[in-house]
Parts: sequence; C-alpha cells; structure tokens
Amino acid sequence: GFDTILTVNSGSSCPGRPVANGCNDDNVGQASQVDVTLDAGTYYLVVQGCGFGRGGDYTLDVAVVAP
Repeated sequence: GFDTILTVNSGSSCPGRPVANGCNDDNVGQASQVDVTLDAGTYYLVVQGCGFGRGGDYTLDVAVVAP
C-alpha cells in the first residue's frame, strides 16, 4: 500500500555496502524488484518507503534460482 525502495547490501556487519544493481524503486507500479546474482556471503535486504514518513505493511518474496 505504499511506494517502496528495495536495496541489497553485503558485508560482515549491518547495514553493509550496496551491491551493484541491487537497488530498485518502482519496478512494477510502486512495487520494487531486484534480480541479482550473489556470491556466498552475508547480505542485508533493506525495505524503505519512498518519501518522508512513508511506510506500512509489505510482503517480501525471495527466490533462489540455480545459475
């Protein structure tokens, strides 16, 4: 119900560093989608509202696909 921004970060501690091509705002309407190939490691998914004070409930779907 709100405009999201999705970011994938990597690193040994939160929040990590942004992953190349790991950020999206509005892939489908106001929904964000990231499609990246990741090496083994620790990752953080950051979901935030786009705009001051924006937020709400969201659903996060993660799919692991063999290369």
